[in-house]
Amino acid sequence: MSAVVYLYLTTMNIQVNYMIGYLQGSIQHIGESNIILLVSGVGYEIEVNDILLHKLTMATKELQLYIYHHVREDQQSLFGFSSIREKDLFKMLLKVNGVGPKLALAIFSGLDANALVNAVLSEDYATLKQVKGLGIKVAKRLVMDLKTPFSVFANSGLIGTGSDNSSSEWQDAVLVLTRLGYKTSIAEKVVLACKADADDLDHLIRLSLKYI
Repeated sequence: MSAVVYLYLTTMNIQVNYMIGYLQGSIQHIGESNIILLVSGVGYEIEVNDILLHKLTMATKELQLYIYHHVREDQQSLFGFSSIREKDLFKMLLKVNGVGPKLALAIFSGLDANALVNAVLSEDYATLKQVKGLGIKVAKRLVMDLKTPFSVFANSGLIGTGSDNSSSEWQDAVLVLTRLGYKTSIAEKVVLACKADADDLDHLIRLSLKYI
């Protein structure tokens, strides 16, 4: 059996002369908040948000991730996203004072890209504060610093503004699950994980219940 070498980029005191921006490979391991992606015999440990993590299984034959390569003096980490738009939003979050990679990833664990943009543009602090570790002070900074760039982002057509049917169906599905007795936080995460595979509201609700 061939040996597999795991490359942990959180190793101390490594000199880096390159940045990783994209990886494509097979899943070797799924952890509580990260995965190991096997690429050409090398295993990359990648932090991913909960929404993406809950979609993944060991049966996934191939996974493509856009990577944000975070480098500090004493540590390196990789953060993976399913689209270049999510990665761009993640990088914008990091420009806000008080938001580091861990908190930015937690934001994406609680809100998908559309929900995040909509919450900032509408100054919806109640939604933003639902993110674990995100207090009102940082939420206000997000709105103050990102409302203008997010407006440009949304107007470019890269991110929906929340007025379409899919956004309404997402909210309706969450409402149905909460009325069935599930916590709002659980309902939101499950619906976000299932909505890409749903044909309509009824299908989305059935998928969500099956997922739970």
